[in-house]
Amino acid sequence: MKLKQLNMNWFSLLFLLIASFIIMTFLSTSSPLYLVNPSPDANIMMTVGKGFWHGLMPYHDLFDNRGPLIYLFYSLVALVNYHSFTLVFILEALWLFIDLILGFKILRHFMRSTIAYPLTFFIVPLMFNEFFFQHGDTPESMVIPFLLAMIYQLIKHPDFHFSRLAIFSQGLFVGIAFWIKYTFLIPWFGIGLVIALTYLFKKQFQSLFRLLGWGGLGYAIVTVPILVLYNVHHILFEMLDVYFMFNLKYYNRSNFDLMQLIQLPQVDPVARWVEIMVLITIIMIAIIPKLNWRTKAALEIGLILETISIITVKVTATYYYTLMAVFSIFILVGIGILFQKILPNMVIENPFLPCLLIVLSACATLLMNQNYRYSRLFPHNPLYSLDHRATEPYQMRFAKVIDRSKDRSLLVYKNIDVSLYTKLGTLPNNKYFVKNNLNYQPMIKSQAKQLKSLKNNFVLTIQPTKPQTPATRRLVRDLANNKTLRTHYHLVDTTKALKFTSATNLYDVQYDLYQRNQ
Repeated sequence: MKLKQLNMNWFSLLFLLIASFIIMTFLSTSSPLYLVNPSPDANIMMTVGKGFWHGLMPYHDLFDNRGPLIYLFYSLVALVNYHSFTLVFILEALWLFIDLILGFKILRHFMRSTIAYPLTFFIVPLMFNEFFFQHGDTPESMVIPFLLAMIYQLIKHPDFHFSRLAIFSQGLFVGIAFWIKYTFLIPWFGIGLVIALTYLFKKQFQSLFRLLGWGGLGYAIVTVPILVLYNVHHILFEMLDVYFMFNLKYYNRSNFDLMQLIQLPQVDPVARWVEIMVLITIIMIAIIPKLNWRTKAALEIGLILETISIITVKVTATYYYTLMAVFSIFILVGIGILFQKILPNMVIENPFLPCLLIVLSACATLLMNQNYRYSRLFPHNPLYSLDHRATEPYQMRFAKVIDRSKDRSLLVYKNIDVSLYTKLGTLPNNKYFVKNNLNYQPMIKSQAKQLKSLKNNFVLTIQPTKPQTPATRRLVRDLANNKTLRTHYHLVDTTKALKFTSATNLYDVQYDLYQRNQ
């Protein structure tokens, strides 16, 4: 039986679904293959999400500066399992399944199914490598299907005559993306700007009003419940202040500098690779014959604005590049068109070609994302312990120590969450329960006050074993000279392990667990 809408049979669709779960089992540390999800961001979002079920509101009771929708999502994750990211893994696999379907539909627009189907799998090493996807569970990966859907609508409707349903769904997607992280809107802004200007230039005012009306309705359906929820809890303005003003002041602290397009790739190999990828993508979009100039302009402007917004503020977290990588599907389009032109029909129709391409994509995936090296498959890995003797993560060992005590209160002092709150299934007893990478004095002072109050039975400290910067050297010195820790706490466990996010960002760290003197 053929699925006419997808140009795909049931077997091919089922293979995509099974492959999505297999791929995410290896790539995402939320999967059962991993004993612990080491992602600090995922664990912070999980802790704040759990707070919903105990009357603790984001921003007000548990501080973090991400979008309000992400905490609602993690409240559902916590509802399924307080101690793991089971729901995240399932949803990541389903999102990848949707990504692959949309990727196939985009590629199929330009080439035969026998080429489009296997090339679809190269989306994985392009968009889910360890630099962009890192440990998995990133907000950026959640919106990949939305942007792919926008790209598909553009190539499907080169005249920009979209259906009401298409406009409404994109309004929904924009609303979701905006309340996860407002900077996600930049590609949509660039694309929408070209569409709106086209309508104005052609005096298609009815189309413009339909775009604004149905798109606005989709956006409102997402936005209104969020605003109502936070207003009911009397923290609407606090949420808006943190999400917008706080982030603009403290997080986006780097000045806009176009010279970074030249300077950053000279010191950052990932940025260099990304700029090469973007340049190739821009060229591919420009030369693909089946795209008209309006569609090309929308895609090019969306990609260029996203690139400028990320590179020019000297971003340090490589997962910010994810949405730029979504446009790289046009590199696959160019490769597919080339195959279709130079390969004889007997080769294209031979089952060996798709099998070979799928195997090559699997090899590229395992090469570009090597999270699996720190999974159950390798129980003596350095993420557990640098001496390779431990067969379980230090988080599990520390959690066992804490669980033996009636008082399981914990303070992660002067550092980010390392999944102890998740493993314990507990909630912090203070608003500033971790120290993130922002120089926010109320957070710093609150942590110092918490430590001196002796309210927490356990304190976790984290420090690099070989501090390289003035800030890390100061941290090591401050922890060594901290009077409260030396006087009122004693060391109960310690370990040295690898801190890993990608091949270009890994270093050795010492974790010390202290317990209050009785």
